[in-house]
Amino acid sequence: MHEVRQRAYWQLFADRITIDEWTYACEQAMIRETFHKVPLPAQLLDYVREYRQQQAQIVYNLKEAERLALEASPEWQAEQVEQARQRQEEERLRQEEEHQRQEEYQQWVASLSREDKILHHILNPPCDGSTPFRRLTEEELLYTPQINPEQAKRKAREQLRHIMAEEKS
Repeated sequence: MHEVRQRAYWQLFADRITIDEWTYACEQAMIRETFHKVPLPAQLLDYVREYRQQQAQIVYNLKEAERLALEASPEWQAEQVEQARQRQEEERLRQEEEHQRQEEYQQWVASLSREDKILHHILNPPCDGSTPFRRLTEEELLYTPQINPEQAKRKAREQLRHIMAEEKS
């Protein structure tokens, strides 16, 4: 193989393969090829791919052996049991929090006025299907403000002025 062809091969492969991969490909070409000539680049790349697969298999086998060794160890088994216990505890706490939220919601509903309870029941009917769908009456749709709207506007304006004054200072 003359120098120009050697450079062409190396320039073709230089950024794609490592020295170890190149060495393996050349050795395999010398061992396996029957013709007394340098193989084409595609054939050398096939050897490189084979090398990469072998290396990947070696890495996988090492990781699998390490995993199996860990699984067999009492420390790993104890760690797994502890993680399962922690997951169960987290789930129990989550369920307790959900139950607490439900109780707070029920207490809030119980604290509503009669009119608010009616409106709440209309807007949030039970999910068990016991309450059939019905149209709202004019009386149920009529909104009566609990406070004077003008007073509410004045109060909101005062709060806005206060906030704007705080931002300026």
